[in-house]
Amino acid sequence: GLLAYVPLSSSQANVGLAWIDRQGTEHPGLDWVRTAVAGVTVPPRLSPKGDRLAIVDRGDVWVYNLADRTRLRVTSNGNSSLVVWTRDGKRVIYSVGTRNARVGGTLMSAPADNSGPPTTLLADGKNYVPQIVTTDGKLIARLADLDVPGSTYVAISLDDEARQARPPVRVFESPYQVTGVQVSPDGRLLAYQSNEAGRSEIYVTPFPGPGPRTPISSSGGSAPRWGDNGELFFVDGAGRLVAVDVQSSPAIRVGQAKALFEGAIGGFDPAPGGQRFVMPWPYVANAKPSELQVVVNWVDDLRRRVP
Repeated sequence: GLLAYVPLSSSQANVGLAWIDRQGTEHPGLDWVRTAVAGVTVPPRLSPKGDRLAIVDRGDVWVYNLADRTRLRVTSNGNSSLVVWTRDGKRVIYSVGTRNARVGGTLMSAPADNSGPPTTLLADGKNYVPQIVTTDGKLIARLADLDVPGSTYVAISLDDEARQARPPVRVFESPYQVTGVQVSPDGRLLAYQSNEAGRSEIYVTPFPGPGPRTPISSSGGSAPRWGDNGELFFVDGAGRLVAVDVQSSPAIRVGQAKALFEGAIGGFDPAPGGQRFVMPWPYVANAKPSELQVVVNWVDDLRRRVP
């Protein structure tokens, strides 16, 4: 019943990016990124090959090369939002807000190697938030109009001529608050987070629709992400990273959900193969024990407080 511990001050406790495997074990390799982006809140995005990491840090897009530990600053506008990769890994797509935009903005595209300037992808006066690029080369983006109830998502061609000839096509609409829209690797399913049940849960529906929605979570869910093998990952209401197999053919079939580990903060991205994840993870920087606290009869005190 003797408890001993070293208290850490709030300045010593931090959250940074880390490699975490399916057992919740941290692996080395992102220490150099961790120090630079300890304050990042926008979800990191791995390139299709898993060799680079795109991050929005303090309103600008950065690309980290995980092999040679170098980083490139892609933008310098200070007002960029969520970033996604093109399927070939050559470019990143992001939105730049305007003065009257509370979320989203003009869609921009830039070479991930910083070999050229950013170009405008879509500027039609509306505000968009990029979500994912599908296997057939379409960008799925949220139409961020806060004055209209519900949620609307559109598909935008990345081919210049096709995009100029055809405006964005609405592919998913809901009267509820829907976020985190992600299209499966085979392009047949759309996963999303919705508050239609009174709290945030994860659903899948055929893509492109229409079609019935299938619940995936039942005790809270957020931040859905597809693995490249068809697994769907999300964070449940207890803060656990959960994996579930979802099949699209001949009909939607959902396997048994498996909780992988606790402590998932959200904003993660699975690496190719789905065996490890980039995610925010607590760590201690330059911790120097200043004092040792000892509590006697701790077990008895615990029993008293929690009968």
